Amino acid sequence: MLKFHDEFRRDAPTLLDVGFGRGESLVAVALARPDWNILGVEVHRPGIAWALKEIREKELSNVRIIRADVLWLLDQFIDGRVFSELRVFFPEPWPRSPERRLIRDQTLPMFANACQPGAIWRIATDDAGYAAHASVVLERFPAVAVVESAAASSRCVDRPETVYESKGKGAGRRIVDLNYRFEP
Repeated sequence: MLKFHDEFRRDAPTLLDVGFGRGESLVAVALARPDWNILGVEVHRPGIAWALKEIREKELSNVRIIRADVLWLLDQFIDGRVFSELRVFFPEPWPRSPERRLIRDQTLPMFANACQPGAIWRIATDDAGYAAHASVVLERFPAVAVVESAAASSRCVDRPETVYESKGKGAGRRIVDLNYRFEP
């Protein structure tokens, strides 16, 4: 099991950034919240390399990166409710294979069991189908409450525009930010 106090050498709120891509949002939140522990989970090696370069250049000591599938990590290495915030920005929408989506009925208990009561789950996507799917799945899950609906959602202040977001905007897609809170 991961021991965050040992890994970060301090007790602090811990944010999990899932699938951070090139790490723009990972680095931005680490800079904005030096008093938080930031854990990034990604499988794409070039993105990890870019993020590590930025973390080193900016001398960030509050970030750790794990190259793994987040569901495997949650199942095998997370014991208890350790995360104060969870972020999933621009996940793969899997339009032809919705059973592979990260946010689905089968995965929500894993995320809920790893998050402290009151933890915030922030999601951003440029795929309208994925936004609708995530809204439906999350709003029927009893352990989460809507902080802001898709119609009234607002962008997280420490989320920069990423390469993925700018590509979506360039293609004329609307960015949707969803915000939920894990309930006890």
